Amino acid sequence: AVSDLGSQFKVEVRAANSQGSDVESWLVEVAEARAVSFPFDRDAEGWALSVWQSGPYSPGTIAWESSGGHPGGCMRAGGAGDSNNEDTCTREGGAMTRVVSTAGLRSPRVDYDLSASLGASPGTTPAGNCTVLEGSIEDKLVMYYSTRGANGPWTLANVIPEPELPGTWAHRTVDLSSISSAGDNPAFALRFQWQFNARDDACSIDNVRVQGAVIQ
Repeated sequence: AVSDLGSQFKVEVRAANSQGSDVESWLVEVAEARAVSFPFDRDAEGWALSVWQSGPYSPGTIAWESSGGHPGGCMRAGGAGDSNNEDTCTREGGAMTRVVSTAGLRSPRVDYDLSASLGASPGTTPAGNCTVLEGSIEDKLVMYYSTRGANGPWTLANVIPEPELPGTWAHRTVDLSSISSAGDNPAFALRFQWQFNARDDACSIDNVRVQGAVIQ
């Protein structure tokens, strides 16, 4: 109820079996939540798009697509694979960056939907230019945050490696509530960056949502 905003309640769980017993308790605060959402139904919604490559060949791709989302449109990134041959460590991908103000909010978290369609996994004997994203050659999605705007500096928030990239739409949450500077910050920014190793690799993201508790 609205009258409960700002109140704290104690939640206690008791468990017992033949081996003994235990009690765990938490304080739960009732807070008003507010969110900024990006459903990507009409366009890229202010996200700056860029492509990159670790070697001298073709960069990856990233663009808004009007269909294939969850539902509606989505952001879709893809690989080039021109020089990779699946087992060198030349990689490429796309990135999307945006300031998402958390002014007036605390304990922010980021939610989004994700799906991937991947070709062959990279081999075990990489060679060549080894400038790869976050130090490993597999396909991945990396999320960074900045507390100083869309030009960074960037701090690693979450990595989803190849074995965990879902083949069908799945929901992911990154909790930034422990990062005090991420809350109540008009310069808070996010960056999603993909790494691919083959031309057939692609990954889509939809329904990005930044939410937090309203500061009373």
